[in-house]
Amino acid sequence: MISTGSISERPDRGLRDTGTVDAAAEERAVLRFYVVGALVVAGALVQGPDELTPRLLRRRIDHTTTKTYAELFDWLEPDELVHGPPSSWVDDWEAADPDRF
Repeated sequence: MISTGSISERPDRGLRDTGTVDAAAEERAVLRFYVVGALVVAGALVQGPDELTPRLLRRRIDHTTTKTYAELFDWLEPDELVHGPPSSWVDDWEAADPDRF
């Protein structure tokens, strides 16, 4: 039986005021995730998600501007962190503490 009650903290995920998870809402959220993923793959004209690259994904910045994820974010090369962080990460990297979140 699906729980009922007013939706409180996470209505998009079905967290109810009773602290239980609405299974139907959770299923809808998962389905929505996969449908959107399939649409992204289809829209980019690739065979699967492994062919998606940052240059194929776009984000709307305002009502007239979009940018690729390649333009918006620093992307790491394989093993790049083994040799040290990118220059734009150095301050955060040095301030980070592996013993605290």
